[in-house]
Amino acid sequence: MNIGKIAILGNGISAGLLAYLLAPKNEVTILKNRNYMFSPIPEILPREIFFNALGMNSDEQNTIIENTKSHLTNFILNINNLENKISINSNEKYYIYDKEKLANYLLSTSNIEDIRYQSIEDIKALDNFDLIFDCRGKKSLINDPNYHTRIILPARTKCSYIIAECPEKMLENTMSFWKKNNKNLDYKKTFFAIPIGNNKISI
Repeated sequence: MNIGKIAILGNGISAGLLAYLLAPKNEVTILKNRNYMFSPIPEILPREIFFNALGMNSDEQNTIIENTKSHLTNFILNINNLENKISINSNEKYYIYDKEKLANYLLSTSNIEDIRYQSIEDIKALDNFDLIFDCRGKKSLINDPNYHTRIILPARTKCSYIIAECPEKMLENTMSFWKKNNKNLDYKKTFFAIPIGNNKISI
């Protein structure tokens, strides 16, 4: 599909997928935020559906899986002191990946030459494009004066975390989640410890 000059705003997988799909027949410019942070938690997709949509054969699938696998390969869930350990590697049914690696891989294989590191605060400041895809995320859209947003319902979940030095005994490839059910509480709490590399941990 030939659209013309396209701007894609964002660092994540949505931006990477658009670049991968549109770059072969269009003049694409990527506008990335230099200070963007990815979540270290791997994500999961139905393998066959995802790769069929991208038109990838089995060799291409194996290449992308190898290049985008997460450093986290195990998941431990502890509920009321009962522990369950699960392997979280890609298999024939599911594709499990690191978000930053997949976004960068899709972008690097799109052969786009015009990649700019530019923080966009006003979408109307962009011109000379036939189409703009805005993949910057919720926070950027709320702060852009050209978008009108409103909260329809309060969030069902809330997450607070800190980044700390990783203890030596902490397994670098294992995410740990634990919770204790308390019938007297109107809400549930889940705690986690996720190694994010470079001897750091998110808790």
